[in-house]
Amino acid sequence: MLVIEFGSGRRGDCDLTSDRDILLIGTDWQKISYESAKWCINGFSVSTFLFDKASYLASKGNLFFKHIFDEGVLVFGSEARYRELKDRWQAAADYWDEVRDNLDLLEVIHFIPQTSAGIAVAIDILISSVRNILIRRLACDGKYVFAWGKVFVEANKRQMIKKEDIHLFMTSRCLKNKYRQGFIQNLPLSYLEALLEASNRACGVMLRPNFAYRAALRSLPEKYLDGTYKQLRALELMCAEYLFDKSLDPLMSIVRTPAYFCVNGPAKSIRRCQKAV
Repeated sequence: MLVIEFGSGRRGDCDLTSDRDILLIGTDWQKISYESAKWCINGFSVSTFLFDKASYLASKGNLFFKHIFDEGVLVFGSEARYRELKDRWQAAADYWDEVRDNLDLLEVIHFIPQTSAGIAVAIDILISSVRNILIRRLACDGKYVFAWGKVFVEANKRQMIKKEDIHLFMTSRCLKNKYRQGFIQNLPLSYLEALLEASNRACGVMLRPNFAYRAALRSLPEKYLDGTYKQLRALELMCAEYLFDKSLDPLMSIVRTPAYFCVNGPAKSIRRCQKAV
């Protein structure tokens, strides 16, 4: 198994809201899951892949692995195996299909619960998508940057966003991190509207916030294909409407493990959580 630390914690530009990121790559999913649980207990945000999938993605120019290979540090495992994986990476012809996938995800912004948690989820979805889209737009120009601040500064240099957007995006990043750590703040609708305006510039779209009723939120996850990231985000929006319903805790726990959800689909993920509780 390879264990690779990456992200702001490894770079040294982290703050109090930053995640500590670790990547596990192995050949046995059961062992990966066991090791993942141990790293999670120690406060890390864990990503996991089987070797075959990691090797395939690297060969297709996957930008997550470009991020890993440029900035990550191997803390456990075979150096030779890691170099072999790094050597497989080659840039894709372009990344516009991935840009369009991220734009498609933003459809869920039209179903925001009228709660503080709903606005927090919407901010999380928006700022994560904006960063992902800008990373890919920059990669299409042969520029590979991944640190949050550097992405926004570089995008501003290329007139993809305004200079005043940078502060708004970095504040939203902190809000996203706090939300994922369980802290939900009461933010005015005007903040979400300002973020949407800046996001529209970054993404080249015209999004408008739309608050949804409970009936629409309950059926929202069924609109999307099982096990997709888009369905996961829809499930998160639904949970944000019923934040204080403790019976939804198993659902919220799988919302916070997107890799497991997307590999196994909602049914297996929910059964796993039910066994845990």
